[in-house]
Amino acid sequence: EDAVDYIFDVMTVLVDVRTVDEFSYGYLQGAVNFPVQTIGEYLSDMPADLDTPILVYCAAGTRGFWATAYITSLGYTNVKNLRGGYNAWVDAGYPTAP
Repeated sequence: EDAVDYIFDVMTVLVDVRTVDEFSYGYLQGAVNFPVQTIGEYLSDMPADLDTPILVYCAAGTRGFWATAYITSLGYTNVKNLRGGYNAWVDAGYPTAP
């Protein structure tokens, strides 16, 4: 529930770090797909403001953890990982995009 409030109350950038195939089966509305294996290729697409709220997620949380650490190491100050990832989001019945 905290993540839901965060997404809808704060203008957050949603970063899905799952594979392109996983993303194609469904994602959080408004998310961008920067697969963790190639996340460095998307640095130019990251927000210029290092204080921008960013919510990272993967399928269950592990890749999101590593991506959150990486993004934070770039100087971003407001990065969170969605606990339980996309699977927990879906299991809770929250909306997804195709």
